Amino acid sequence: MYWFAISLGGYIWAKEGVEELTKEHQVGVSMLMIWATVGAGCLGIWDEAAALVVLYGAAEGIEEYTYSRTRNTIRSLLDLAPKQARVIKDSKEEIVPVGSLQIGDIFIILPGEAIPTDGDIIEGKTSIDESPVTGESLPVYQQVGDKVFPATLNGQAAITVKATKVFADNTLSRIIDLVENAQSQKGRAQEWMERFGHKYSPLVLLSALILVLLPLFFDLGKFGIKL
Repeated sequence: MYWFAISLGGYIWAKEGVEELTKEHQVGVSMLMIWATVGAGCLGIWDEAAALVVLYGAAEGIEEYTYSRTRNTIRSLLDLAPKQARVIKDSKEEIVPVGSLQIGDIFIILPGEAIPTDGDIIEGKTSIDESPVTGESLPVYQQVGDKVFPATLNGQAAITVKATKVFADNTLSRIIDLVENAQSQKGRAQEWMERFGHKYSPLVLLSALILVLLPLFFDLGKFGIKL
């Protein structure tokens, strides 16, 4: 059972530690944990080895789960935007995918419909629920000349909007990109910890290796030292 727990709990982060050593030529905390597990096994304390692997694996898993959940939550904002838009072309309404919208396209938003991309109102007036984007709890009154944002909900009346941004570069997409970029950037504390880990881990491994090899060259028993 200990071997099973070690294999199951350590497979992912142990693989990452080996790849970090072979590809980046760096000894990280994962490699330190691998050798700590091997050392515990050599000493016959498999319960300690299994506990070490499971606890470290759980910590890595929680970190990855939190990151993925946050990213998926941000990404789910895209689901608030409609998949199609009612565009006016040659004086006729045409339903097109929002990804095909171009700057300058004219589209109509009926009451209860979400706005597909950024634009300026050129006809009509209504109240718009902007809470998905701005967090504003109350509907905002909008009229000709006002800007509207994607994923916001049209309330009272039909309006005609002129697109000012394509879907891939609208406000909602930019918010998602900014949040994901902020997540990928490391803070000063995290960068310091990584630099410290890259120095700390090899030092600990070297110290452990010296303690293992030292009795092979010296009779420490004469000095009353037992290893």
